[in-house]
Amino acid sequence: MARKCSLPARAPAPGTSFLPNDAPPKEETDDSIEGLALRAFFYDYCVPLTNYSLSRGFLHGLETIVCRRGLSSDVAQACKAVAFASHGIKLQRPSLIDKAGSLYQKLITSLARAMNLNDLPPRSPDVLIIVMLLGVYEMIVADNIRPGYHDVHAGGMAAVLRMENSPLGLIRSVQSSHPLLTSDTARGFLFVPHAVSRDQELDDILLHMDTIWEKTMLISDLSSEDLRILQKEADTLNERLTQWQDGHPTDSQPTTVGQVAAGSTKSPPEVGYWPGNTDMYFDLYVAGAWNISRVARCFLIDLITKISDALQDGGDYTRETSGAMRQIDDIMSSIPYHLCDDMPCFLQDIESSTVVRDPGRAVGGLLLMHPIYVMSQLDIVPPETKEYVRRCLAWIGTHMGIGEANRLANTEEIQMQGLAPGCMIVWAGFLL
Repeated sequence: MARKCSLPARAPAPGTSFLPNDAPPKEETDDSIEGLALRAFFYDYCVPLTNYSLSRGFLHGLETIVCRRGLSSDVAQACKAVAFASHGIKLQRPSLIDKAGSLYQKLITSLARAMNLNDLPPRSPDVLIIVMLLGVYEMIVADNIRPGYHDVHAGGMAAVLRMENSPLGLIRSVQSSHPLLTSDTARGFLFVPHAVSRDQELDDILLHMDTIWEKTMLISDLSSEDLRILQKEADTLNERLTQWQDGHPTDSQPTTVGQVAAGSTKSPPEVGYWPGNTDMYFDLYVAGAWNISRVARCFLIDLITKISDALQDGGDYTRETSGAMRQIDDIMSSIPYHLCDDMPCFLQDIESSTVVRDPGRAVGGLLLMHPIYVMSQLDIVPPETKEYVRRCLAWIGTHMGIGEANRLANTEEIQMQGLAPGCMIVWAGFLL
């Protein structure tokens, strides 16, 4: 059913500043428009599961569920709301945003009835899927004035799953084989193919980062001895992440397919044209898992060097900072893969063009925006890199129709706890 939306963006007629009438194509009925929105959703937000040993995909089972439940089911309506909202934003079509808002309000009413707020027994995955999709909708319509209420839907997911309201709570639910999550406990949520044991999985490493994260919230109150212990813990987890990355077989590693030469682009470079390698991945799930590990390493190394400065220990952390720079370079090399719809075409034009001509599927921006925002908040990241990724976030907001990305681009600092609901909603897509 997946099909790319072919509706053009509204643009002023040459020589004018007036946008044309925002009317649907005359040949389409309301029913056919909703059907096209559903197909566009599957294209933009679903990553099919084509190799179980390498990937979990993203919302890979949703098309099958919609076909079983029916095109008028609440699950289908939630998909349409997301599609109408994101296309309404990127195509500058308020009528689509209005359609999305109407569907959203109806779904809220239906969802409240289905969940029966006083009683939350185990149930089919439909409610969980709808709550997750409504969270995505809220991230789409968020802006600087209205930051969105996806945190409410993240809380709803936690209530349905009876779990801690955090991304790590989601991982713990997977590890405990929660019946509403599509999990295989023989492998991790974010996994290395052929890993020997669970402690080699990214899941387990991220869970151990929880303690470190809690301590960083109180870092100004820690004694010198406590800081040294925290630094050692961060160093140990950084080494585990290094082993996780080194443990990937060739078919799940990034492949360098092109290069943007230094000095060949504008200064500052346009989005997608940061000088350096351009990498491809097996799919967006694999790319997302890699970037989660990379930004986690950057966070840990940033913490290690901050503690060193605070203690004035005179330590040599050249190896660690060099490792962080490699992680940053690799994240930058992954950006075109997330943002382009046609990588071969992008690579063909890489020397003659300076702009991404064909923006990619919204799921690419959804998976990229949190890692690069976290990266932009770290002291270890060069200022010019921070400025570039902020422009990437703004580009995702405009060209992929995800308002939360625009909000992140225009916000100097958001507490990391403020990112947790969005991360939790996005990570849920790996499991549904």
